[in-house]
Amino acid sequence: MLRAQLLDGQRASAAENVQLIQLHKDCNLKEAQLKTVRAQLEGLEEQVTKLRIDCERAQADARYDNNQMCDFDFESSISFFCRRDLGARLEEEQSRTASLTQDLSEARANRGKLAEQEEKARDLTRENAILRESNSKLLDSAYDTERERQFQATETALKVQIAQLEAAMKGDITDKGSLQDALAREKEMVSA
Repeated sequence: MLRAQLLDGQRASAAENVQLIQLHKDCNLKEAQLKTVRAQLEGLEEQVTKLRIDCERAQADARYDNNQMCDFDFESSISFFCRRDLGARLEEEQSRTASLTQDLSEARANRGKLAEQEEKARDLTRENAILRESNSKLLDSAYDTERERQFQATETALKVQIAQLEAAMKGDITDKGSLQDALAREKEMVSA
């Protein structure tokens, strides 16, 4: 019964350890993904900055090369396309950043759960060691009890044997006394 409980405890501990390892792997994976996305975000921010600079240069060049009317049309079309492209990229990056922020918060929560599970695993390991020690003491105690029972059984058997021998001795002494009395009577009869 105790062994079954120990085995169940060890199985549960092993299952929790597997869960801990999986959570730890997931947490590391999410952190790596977050780092990658942050690097991509920085790269895209640099591209946005470069595009703005290029856009401004193109607008300046267009003003210089074209007349006022053409300049206005060219500038507004460049500005429109730059804003539209940058706006779409910005929304995409904001969405991606929000997703990564959520992943990061989940990773932090998982890290907390992982720490809790690791602490539980350490507690279970200590408890397992205590149970093993208690089991060992209990088994030693059981063996001592068995030896005590055997000793008592032997002692009882020897007492019975001693009582039988004492009874036999008393019988022999009684017989000896009777024989001596009979012998003494016969001697008296023979001498008389």
